[in-house]
Amino acid sequence: MKGTNHEWMAKESCNTVGVDGNDDDIIEREVTEPDSPSVTFDVPNWVVHDQDIEDGLEKGIEGLMRYVGHYYNADPFFGTYYCGHNNDPHTADFDGLGGAPEAAQWHFDKAEEKSGDERAKYVGRTLHYTQDMANPLHTGMGWEQVNLEVTYNDGSTDYSINPMDWLHKGYEEYIKDRWDSDREEFSTHYGPNECDGCYGYHEYNSAETEVSELANYTGTYSEEVFHRIDDEGTRNWREWSDSTRKKLKNITQNCLHECGLKDRGLLHRYYDDD
Repeated sequence: MKGTNHEWMAKESCNTVGVDGNDDDIIEREVTEPDSPSVTFDVPNWVVHDQDIEDGLEKGIEGLMRYVGHYYNADPFFGTYYCGHNNDPHTADFDGLGGAPEAAQWHFDKAEEKSGDERAKYVGRTLHYTQDMANPLHTGMGWEQVNLEVTYNDGSTDYSINPMDWLHKGYEEYIKDRWDSDREEFSTHYGPNECDGCYGYHEYNSAETEVSELANYTGTYSEEVFHRIDDEGTRNWREWSDSTRKKLKNITQNCLHECGLKDRGLLHRYYDDD
């Protein structure tokens, strides 16, 4: 079966909700071709060495994911990120790092304004950003994936990055290969019918809200996904231990289930007349 994870998820949701005809084809095509609107990617100035961290993370995430709008971490300066300063009062006022909620809302607003083929185009592109947040490596451990180091020398600072592209792609290939070879493995968790002729979904009234909520959920798995694959030391998931594959299977199923509810909610908003 040819195609990307995004195309397969779009097709699954379109079939479940009952999107048909030309709209179905447009959504499945456009889910792989989102725009890259200007989004905010700011490390607040109360973070030590904020500019070096911002520059390093932005450059590294763009290298891994092509665009910072494909990433969002609600709590980026907890734990490893901010040297354990988890009680810093500023963190309560910081609304996350990455542009996915903003980029998704930009596309969603376009879908709301349009009709017909143009609406289907932007619905598909909105789906892309929702689906990105189903991947825990798009919702956390950005610092570690980028391999960012900030150094201090003779009164000035600098940064270096060495992105772990092999790890990021290894997890995405794992999902793709398992979806392709064993439908029951993942796609049934992404798109389960709740009963004959009906389906579960979340009301989708704001892409920014839905994308942020999904990122908050899947981000709780990002540390384990990262360290499990890092400890295995190989991009080839077939060489991972049975315990790692079993754990990542469970995590991926949980994340895809939540994503499916939101994807079907977006399609239900426009294409289900019941």
